[in-house]
Amino acid sequence: MSESRHRKKRQQKFLEMNPICCFCGGINSANTIDHVPPQACFPEGYVPENFESPACKACNEETTKEDQIFGLYSLLLNFDESQMGRQEDIEKILKLKQGIINNYPDALPDDTKAHPIHRVGSIIAPAPVAISVPTTQSAKKALRVTCRKLTHALYFRETGKIMTSTHQFLSSSYQPQLDGTQNLTSLFASLLPNQIVGKRSNIRPRHNTMGSRLWPWRREAKQRPPQSCTLVKWSMWSWCKRKFNRLAQ
Repeated sequence: MSESRHRKKRQQKFLEMNPICCFCGGINSANTIDHVPPQACFPEGYVPENFESPACKACNEETTKEDQIFGLYSLLLNFDESQMGRQEDIEKILKLKQGIINNYPDALPDDTKAHPIHRVGSIIAPAPVAISVPTTQSAKKALRVTCRKLTHALYFRETGKIMTSTHQFLSSSYQPQLDGTQNLTSLFASLLPNQIVGKRSNIRPRHNTMGSRLWPWRREAKQRPPQSCTLVKWSMWSWCKRKFNRLAQ
C-alpha cells in the first residue's frame, strides 16, 4: 500500500473512532484532523505522532493565520544554537517569514521600536547581548488561540471527553531568557516526561532532534536549562495532563 493510501486509511479510521469536533464544544461533527501544536512549529516532514485531534473544517481552517504566526515565533524564540543552525530549521523559518510578509505583515516585529539589551542577570555587558522588540497584537492573538486549542486537544486526548462552554481554564506564557524565571523553568523541566521516539513511517529519523523537540531536556535539565518557548508548550502539556488525569478519576 502506498504511503498516501495508508495515510488516508489511517485518517478515516481515526475520524470513525472520533466523530465529534473537540474544539467547538461537541457541536459539530469532525471531518478533518487538526495537528496541535500546529505543523508550522516543526521543519518540513517532521510531524510528531499522537498529536492529532478530530476537528470540524471551520475549527481547523479558521486558525491557519495563527498557526503560521505561532510557528514562526516558536522557532525564532528557540535560542539553542545547536538546533537552530540546522538547514531544515532555517528553511522552515524563511518559508514562514515570507508567507507572513505576504499575508500578515502586521504580525512581524516593528524594527523601529527595537532597543538593545545590555544586561544579563547582574552583569552589564558593554555590547548588546540581545535586541528587544514589543510583541505585536497578531502574535499575542496567535498565542492565545494556540493555548486554547492546545488545552482542548489535551483535555480530549487525556480524558476522552470534550470541553464545553461550561469549562474554564487559564493559560499563560513567559520567555525563559528573562531574569527571575529560572525557578519556573526548572519546575517546567521537572514536569517533562522522558524522551519518546515515534514509530510512524512518515517521521524522518533525526539524531537528537525529534526527541529534543518533542520531549526536550529531561536528562539535561540539571546541567543546562532549556532556552526555548517550546519548553512552555510541552511543559504545559505535561502539567495539564496530570491535572486532567486527576479530574477524570
